[in-house]
Amino acid sequence: MTVDKLDIKRERFAQEYLTDSNATQSAIRAGYSAVSAHVQGTRLLKHPRVAARITQLRKELAESQQVSRENVIADLYIIAKADVLDYTINGVLDLTNLPDGASKAIERIEQVTDAQGRTVTRFVLYSKLKAAEQLAKLLGWNASDTVEHLHMKVEMDDTERARRMLGILYRPTSSENVVADQRVKPNGEG
Repeated sequence: MTVDKLDIKRERFAQEYLTDSNATQSAIRAGYSAVSAHVQGTRLLKHPRVAARITQLRKELAESQQVSRENVIADLYIIAKADVLDYTINGVLDLTNLPDGASKAIERIEQVTDAQGRTVTRFVLYSKLKAAEQLAKLLGWNASDTVEHLHMKVEMDDTERARRMLGILYRPTSSENVVADQRVKPNGEG
C-alpha cells in the first residue's frame, strides 16, 4: 500500500509516533507548538493520510525486524507461563539450565546489598498478569465476552479473563489498584 506523500511536519509526526505512540510528544518532536501539541496530535491521528502512513510505517518496521503476531504471542505466552522454579535450584538463582525461551521472561537482573551488607543477585520476571492481559487482547477476547457459570451468565473484563486463562488465583496487594469487573446476570439476560 502506497500512501500519498505527506508534508514535512506530518511525515515527521508519523515517524515520531512510532517511537512511543504518544501523540502529544510526537507532535512536539515534529515541530508543533507545545501549547497545542495535545490537540494537534489527536487531530493528526484522525487524519486519514497520516493514519495510513503510520500503519504503513508500522508494517515496514515489523517486516524489517521480522516481527509477526505469532512471535509476539509466543513471547507473551512464555512470560505468562514463566515459573520462578525454572530459575532457581534449592532457592538459589541458577540461569544455566533454563527451558527454551525462559530468559525472555526476565525483566532485569540486579545486584543489591541486603541488610547484612552482603551482595545479593536478584531477578525480576515480567508481569505474568500483564502478559496474560495482552495475550487476551491479541487473541480477540473482548471485555464484553460472557461465560456460563453455575447457571448464570458472568461478564468478565480482560483482567479476570487473563487470570482464568493462567489458572491463577490473584490477590492484589494494597499498593495495587486492580479491580475485577464481574457483573452477574440472571440466566437469559444479556
